[in-house]
Amino acid sequence: MPELTHTTCEIISETRRLACELNRPPLESDFAQQSEIAPEACLDEFDEWGDLLREAGLEGIQRPHNPPESLLGDLRRGCDKSGTLPTEATVEQLTGNSPAAYKFWFGTVQQALIEIGHENNESENAFDESSMLDDIRRVSDYVDRWPTPTDMRTYGEYSPNAYQYCFGSFSTAVSKAVVDTY
Repeated sequence: MPELTHTTCEIISETRRLACELNRPPLESDFAQQSEIAPEACLDEFDEWGDLLREAGLEGIQRPHNPPESLLGDLRRGCDKSGTLPTEATVEQLTGNSPAAYKFWFGTVQQALIEIGHENNESENAFDESSMLDDIRRVSDYVDRWPTPTDMRTYGEYSPNAYQYCFGSFSTAVSKAVVDTY
């Protein structure tokens, strides 16, 4: 039987699914027992388990108290009540939930809007590669080194998942930001 290969995106998605189910970051044994993706496949793609958790946005942050369904319900009600679509800057005022909670579960507020069937076309919410790379450089200047996914979650405008979506991986985005700087 041929060995199945999984994309980085599939592995990260499965890691986040297990985290939701377990209410904690998954262990290798969790993959072995509860996933179709073998832990060995994860380690083929990521050198260390911690690298996988960082790329999935699950290391160094606490899981928001609100489950994703609750966040989406609050977002839907806020949009319906106000007749507007929030930006990352206005989502807390509209829903009572922090932008970080939406970043944790959905990558961006924009992606949460897509999940409920709305799409905010305002340019500040669009994935603009140039502004995303500028954000990496800005955070780099702030932390005085090239940023980690945790740095971007804490200080950046975009989550590591947004970089994964646009560039294939967070590390590819950082590499591109470095190359474009010099």
